[in-house]
Amino acid sequence: MSATCCPSAAPKVNVEVNYTPKGAYETYAGFKTYVIGSKDAKRAVLSIYDIFGYFPQTLQGADILAEALDALVVMPDLFEGEPCDYNIYPADTDEKRMKFQAFWTTKADFGKNQAAIRQITGALKDEFKSVEKWAIIGYCWGGKMATLASGENSSFIASAQIHPAALDPTDALALTTPHLCYASKDEPVEAVAKFEENIKSHSNPVVRERSVVETRKDMFHGWMGARAKLDHETYRKGYQEGFEKVAAFLSRNF
Repeated sequence: MSATCCPSAAPKVNVEVNYTPKGAYETYAGFKTYVIGSKDAKRAVLSIYDIFGYFPQTLQGADILAEALDALVVMPDLFEGEPCDYNIYPADTDEKRMKFQAFWTTKADFGKNQAAIRQITGALKDEFKSVEKWAIIGYCWGGKMATLASGENSSFIASAQIHPAALDPTDALALTTPHLCYASKDEPVEAVAKFEENIKSHSNPVVRERSVVETRKDMFHGWMGARAKLDHETYRKGYQEGFEKVAAFLSRNF
């Protein structure tokens, strides 16, 4: 990790156990979208939720980033009201595995959602003309989508994938912006290591010098998304520290 990637003093954030989201829902490019922060902001974050869709924990994360960064944060409902059933995870039976796999190949299809993100991004740029710089962040499946949106001709100046799903080290080679890969103890160690190796040897000095790959070995997959356990002191602290790290990374690269 480069010392220039994150400031020494990360912004402090407050976390509530029983949280009521502060934003509102609007429609852009035909997608219901959670919106928080000033619509006159000069910087904005497109946030891509995990497979479970809108959850208070994920929405609190959006609110935290909006305040910490003084930014507009938007989270589109890419699954159009049909997220993955929370009760089939972990997929530890044949029936659950079948439903889980079906969701990934339909609603969560990478290609379809890449196109949707491009469409939404265009609509957001038309709507929020005061925004000068856009970043993108995603959780689990959303992290994969954020990474894929950060390649050639990207609309974003920085990106982050949090406890990423389907982590592919070759995705690092296509990055064109500073990137934060923030893994948990449950992500494949070899894939995380190879992703970091590809970052460190990247041909683009901006990616190579300003990106961060880090693993929280004390946190589980989903600790900053819908599965966040905010009623547990240790995991609540990890959630808080995680958003402080993300805010610091984005602030440094905006």
